[in-house]
Amino acid sequence: MAQRKSFRGAIDKTNITDKGGIKSLVGSNPTGQPSPKLAEEEPASAAEEAKDIRQTFVIREDYLERLKDYVHMMRITEDSYYTQKDAMQDALDKLFEAAGEIPERPDKLKEREKDRASRIRKARRS
Repeated sequence: MAQRKSFRGAIDKTNITDKGGIKSLVGSNPTGQPSPKLAEEEPASAAEEAKDIRQTFVIREDYLERLKDYVHMMRITEDSYYTQKDAMQDALDKLFEAAGEIPERPDKLKEREKDRASRIRKARRS
């Protein structure tokens, strides 16, 4: 059976500073600079602090099917690179905008959540 080739080394040798993937290279903005629309929507400090994290959610089956249908529609009509992650982020942006000011959870609660997640990870490893 043929071994799969890894192109990571070749990509690292291209001296491309933006590691945003293919989408960032073939996007509609040839300068590589963030579009003015994105810069207006998010303050610089929030953009610097925001990072992607993997989280598992349980949702109704019909919602998942509608989400997949929506992503498919977006891919064929507007953006061929649109993903479920993009759709979820758009939906959450609208939710948070509609909710207005949302107070932060207490630090004590955040710490309990971290402890619980840590115990779950340890239990899965055993």
